[in-house]
Amino acid sequence: MEYWVLGATGLLVSALGFGGNDLGRDRRRDIAAETLRTIAAALDHGVTLFDTANSYVSGDSERMLGDALAGRRQDIVLCSKAGHGFWASLPAQRLVGPLNRQSSRNFRPAALETAVAGSLRRLRTDRLDVLYLHNPPPRVVQDDDVLACVERMKSKGYIRFWGISCARHATADDAHQAVGRKGVAVVQIPASCVHTLHTAALARDAAARGVALVGRQPFGHGGLLTPQVQGWAASPVCTPARTALTYALRLEGLASVLVGMRRYEHLHESVDTVACLAVTRQS
Repeated sequence: MEYWVLGATGLLVSALGFGGNDLGRDRRRDIAAETLRTIAAALDHGVTLFDTANSYVSGDSERMLGDALAGRRQDIVLCSKAGHGFWASLPAQRLVGPLNRQSSRNFRPAALETAVAGSLRRLRTDRLDVLYLHNPPPRVVQDDDVLACVERMKSKGYIRFWGISCARHATADDAHQAVGRKGVAVVQIPASCVHTLHTAALARDAAARGVALVGRQPFGHGGLLTPQVQGWAASPVCTPARTALTYALRLEGLASVLVGMRRYEHLHESVDTVACLAVTRQS
């Protein structure tokens, strides 16, 4: 596994990151058990970056990661998000979540603080290595009250660093604005061949400011670039998943690329793709 420094944070992260947006979505006991084994296997394969959000599957993604990573907290860089789907942080989330077809957004300071407290509880940890504002509109990015709130949580030790996760419909200007925001350490961007905010100019701007870039959704929104799950089975041939992930991993300036890996075959193929690309770079 290759490792890169996460910008000015100094945190060392694996080139392949574990994306938790679908964790807990399938509640069948055998699938949940396999997911827990897959997370453990990811750790054994050297994956150190784990990413989730309070809104993913009404908080169940955080709960599953909290269970799976217990006792391994010192080995990982743990990231979550707040501001999108705030109901997932409330006790009534299991009742309200299914009724809330369109996730609410709430970036008010009190809401962000409550969301982070809920994330820490579900993840069974005392701090987040990175807290992302989850798909904030431009006005939120520039809101000084939001800046003061996240800096206050940072000073209290609840978060170590904070950043911005750009929405898939965000523009290149939005990404540059996020990179240039005072205090931002990491910016997360879409990184597929069909939808990416990545440009050489953005990579240069981020590097000059000491801001790390993390890619996500290498297979496109909703897995557009991959076949069905059964087509993920590891093999030496060049599958659509391998091609899409290789494209994302080759983008300039990305410290890591997040991949959703609920099943062991997902993990196996992704780890193998990273290893093959590392060999190619060395040859």
